[in-house]
Amino acid sequence: MTEIFNYRNLRHAPGTVLIVNENTLRLLVDEITYLPVPPFYGDNIAGLITVQLPKGIKKGQRFKVDVLQMRTDEARTLGGFQLNIQVEKAFEIAHQERNWLELFHRRLSLIPKDNRWFPVLQKQVEFTRARAKGLVALANEERPSDEPLQWNDPTTHQKGQRIKITLQNIQILDDREPFYKGKGEFRFYSKVFTPDNGGLSQKHTFPGKGHFKLGDKPGDNEVEINQVIFDAFVENTLAVQVGGLELDTFDPDDRLCTYKRIFTGKPDQWIGKYASHDGEMNIENLGGWKVCYSVEYSG
Repeated sequence: MTEIFNYRNLRHAPGTVLIVNENTLRLLVDEITYLPVPPFYGDNIAGLITVQLPKGIKKGQRFKVDVLQMRTDEARTLGGFQLNIQVEKAFEIAHQERNWLELFHRRLSLIPKDNRWFPVLQKQVEFTRARAKGLVALANEERPSDEPLQWNDPTTHQKGQRIKITLQNIQILDDREPFYKGKGEFRFYSKVFTPDNGGLSQKHTFPGKGHFKLGDKPGDNEVEINQVIFDAFVENTLAVQVGGLELDTFDPDDRLCTYKRIFTGKPDQWIGKYASHDGEMNIENLGGWKVCYSVEYSG
């Protein structure tokens, strides 16, 4: 920022650019404002542009901001974009801004901290949070006789990494039925819990109604689930539990051995597929049945 400021001073530019801090410049825009970009490492610059509109604006007004990158020595434009801003009532856009806050926060959780875009997106999250909160306050000022909107930050319990777990399939190795009874009738359930972010538990049952009819011979012993059983933010601890029942009409139901795995540490280290393969012994093979699921980034 200091180099940009100094380059402008060398050209006796007007005082329409001010240094806010080591990473931020404030432009007092009047028609065209030039920013000389000094040489830098890499191919691209990562940055964030925010626009403060003048006081007294009204719904329906439109503003446009053109940003162009040029090479003055070659008199050519390298690239550019345009910001189109339409003024609306605060009440009409407050909910949408809250959604934007969640979206930017989720994207921030997916970016490594050493990525050049991390500080930019971090600043975007801070800006969007302040804007969303401010719109709620302004909406209440615009509608003094209506029930006031309440501000609650949707990212309060969204610390860490947002991940999702998809239960892919289940394979039966022992249908727990004598040969003359045919296939067994099975129901399965999942429970995923994290103590992070105030504690969160997500439960599912498969199928939603009825049961699966499965044998223990290839071709008859596997069911595709392909359903998300967890999708939320996690900081450092996650417990996965999958179980099942073999249903009997006259005898007590047979409970399958319950699958349990606890993940600890950084969530990005958990990403992958968890399944039992032929010739391997792992906890996804529970003797009478096998479970297969994946852990992925969500967003």
